[in-house]
Amino acid sequence: MKSGWLFLLISTLFISRPACAQTSAARARNSTLLDVSGRAGPSLNQVAVAGWRLWGVGPNGRLQVGVGLRGRLLFAIGDPYVGQDTPNSQSGARYTLSVPAHQVLALNTALHMRLRVVGPVRLGAVVDVAGLSFGPAFDGIGLRDGLVATLVHLRPERYNLQLGDAHAHGTLASEWYVAVDLPHAFGLRVGYAHVVTARTADEPREYAGRYQSTDNQFIAGVTYTLP
Repeated sequence: MKSGWLFLLISTLFISRPACAQTSAARARNSTLLDVSGRAGPSLNQVAVAGWRLWGVGPNGRLQVGVGLRGRLLFAIGDPYVGQDTPNSQSGARYTLSVPAHQVLALNTALHMRLRVVGPVRLGAVVDVAGLSFGPAFDGIGLRDGLVATLVHLRPERYNLQLGDAHAHGTLASEWYVAVDLPHAFGLRVGYAHVVTARTADEPREYAGRYQSTDNQFIAGVTYTLP
């Protein structure tokens, strides 16, 4: 009886070791990340929080691809002249806006890819795909061919959809970054973000339509890999 229990104990140990090794290998290839980032510059006007699930690709898993959910708050943002996508078809005039500081919250699903280059250094890219934007309505100053000024009622475009820079809807961002893995599952990254923000106008009627702006900025962020 004692020999039977001893055999069972030894068998359990030998069976559990490969299982633990497989689990560790899977964790090394696949990652669940939490990420907090913001604009790196003289004025912090955006903060983003994201959660990612990444899967290793290839025999060594150095390349990881995945999806996630990202929330981005842009505040104190304003644009001196935001061009309308298409000129007014009836008059041929070009309508632009002077947009005051306001706030936009964008919630997007996004794609994430990163490659371990050497040691703890990685290169990565993130692209927002689709989601929703929220924010208060506000008034901008409308200009007709740069001459006539009037108040224009604006609000953030509600639906976000990535269709390329000029045709994108809502508030979306693309990022390219360099990251370094730190001890205790933390990481530090710095990069470059291209942010597209669209607003819609209803009143006055001649200004009705979509108004889009772009912003390029440096970003910095901290990541944490869940166990």
